[in-house]
Amino acid sequence: MTTQPHVSHTRRHRRGSNVPFKPFPQVGRRGFLHRAPWPVVAVLAVATILVAAAALAGHTPGPAPAPSSPMALTEAEEREGMAPRPAYERAPAVAATFLRDGYRPGQVASLVLWRPERHFTVQFFRASQMHTPKWRNITMQGIPVTPIRRIKGLPAHTPLRFRIGNWRSGVYFARLRARRLTGFAPFVVRPKQLGEHGVLVVEPTFTWQAYNFRDDNHDGIGDTWYADHNQTSINLVRPFLSRGMPPHFPIYDLPFLNWLEKTGKRVDFMSDSQFAALRSARALPHAYRLIIFPGHHEYVTKREYDLTVGYRNFGGHLMFLSADNFYWKVVRHGDRLVRTAAWRAVGRPEAALIGVAFIRNDGGRHQGRWTVRNTRRYPWLFGDTRLRVGSRFGHGGIEIDHTNSASPPGTTVIADMRNLMGPGVTAQMSYYQTPRGAEVFAAGAFTLGGARNPVSCHIIQHVWDHLTRPKGLVALQRGRGLASLQRAARVRPTYGYPVKPFRRRHPVRGVFGDPRIDLASTGVKRQFHFGLDVWAPNGTPVYPTISGTIALHPLHNDVVLVDAQTGSSSATGTSSRRSRAESMQPPTGR
Repeated sequence: MTTQPHVSHTRRHRRGSNVPFKPFPQVGRRGFLHRAPWPVVAVLAVATILVAAAALAGHTPGPAPAPSSPMALTEAEEREGMAPRPAYERAPAVAATFLRDGYRPGQVASLVLWRPERHFTVQFFRASQMHTPKWRNITMQGIPVTPIRRIKGLPAHTPLRFRIGNWRSGVYFARLRARRLTGFAPFVVRPKQLGEHGVLVVEPTFTWQAYNFRDDNHDGIGDTWYADHNQTSINLVRPFLSRGMPPHFPIYDLPFLNWLEKTGKRVDFMSDSQFAALRSARALPHAYRLIIFPGHHEYVTKREYDLTVGYRNFGGHLMFLSADNFYWKVVRHGDRLVRTAAWRAVGRPEAALIGVAFIRNDGGRHQGRWTVRNTRRYPWLFGDTRLRVGSRFGHGGIEIDHTNSASPPGTTVIADMRNLMGPGVTAQMSYYQTPRGAEVFAAGAFTLGGARNPVSCHIIQHVWDHLTRPKGLVALQRGRGLASLQRAARVRPTYGYPVKPFRRRHPVRGVFGDPRIDLASTGVKRQFHFGLDVWAPNGTPVYPTISGTIALHPLHNDVVLVDAQTGSSSATGTSSRRSRAESMQPPTGR
């Protein structure tokens, strides 16, 4: 006689969870149905018949969430949870994860296995496609930053500690191999100090986990609200499916990393957790001229939302290269992330920050190309692409955004995909400026950050070039003169320099050999800039090589004239790099 193994009526807690699993009945040979008396079985059978009859009559048992509910899911989100998951997600792997989504150089990172392994190897890589093009849905590639380390005997959920090296900021992963299997565990390395580079890229690590359909409790349903609409929290400390690849990473995130490397750009990276841990938004504009959200940044905490709004309000520039950003409000409790409401339902519409707001997700059934609608407001944006009003470029869809009444005043639609998902359901690419000098660009559809076509990449480059220029240069090119330069100087003042008087900053500084790109009627004009920057109003006495007073050129807002008794000379009044202030003070005391 064969003895059936005993199965407990309760399940173990998931690691990092404070929510116990509900007891469930057994249905095996010695299970609940075999122990229940026949009247109970009869009642259950009758109830099953009634439910089936109601379904055939077109009625769904139980209340459905109201469309206006802050927690109501869209039709596309419900379809996403019910749709069969791709087979590659179930590829056998060495399942492992780090206990945090990011670290800084010198910190100790903790890696845990989801199953015990007798022997395995670990090697760390910086995610890259430049020299390793063979990325697939279940294969991460990159540049190795450590040698292979061999580990013997490690139980499940036992931290294995590694010290992060003096690595450049970026997206990294550990590759684990055991029993002819491979697994990946990604994380983000932030800079040692804020502002090591002038641009910050925030990776959507919370959204990655929201789309993680991993079923750790083995009930046949992924442990995410996309699979179980009654679930309102997820575990942030768990391996990804697809052998550890974050969801949609090869199409939403990797192309932008590849573009950064191809164009030789060095930036700072942070995860959602790392960005939310920053102390103050006031210091961010001094550290970063531009913050980029390149991927699908759907889930953000109040802290992350407040920091982004504060950075914008203090004059910082923003780029959103995807769509459906800053839509859900989430609250973090330890390793659990709880979804509470849509931000627009609690009085903070995302359009007030981004310029556009999510309107539709059709799962990619309708996709199209952007059509240029406005080239006069921001002519530099299309630059040398030869795009005109009515020209089409790129490719997008899946989820789309549109302007609304909450969009900031002056928000300009620069391109769109009209009626992409139905009459009036139009994707809009937008741009706006604030009185404090902040500028915000939003792609409005999935995904400009994932673009590989040359025209889309050129547009990203033009936005990058414009938003990373010093504020003084941008102000002059807008035709606002030295008054705008003075406002910009208060945000990013000139540097002191050891000339008399030493304790005061001076309004004149020299810039030599500064590369400059101008958009002329005949095309792009490249040249070098030699001259002086003057951060002062008309009529201010200055003492350059010759003495006199300064005044704006009557025809050119970016030229400052120096009027002297012996003649006149000119000096350009802009700069494209931060240099030390060089004062030409009266020659007394020298």
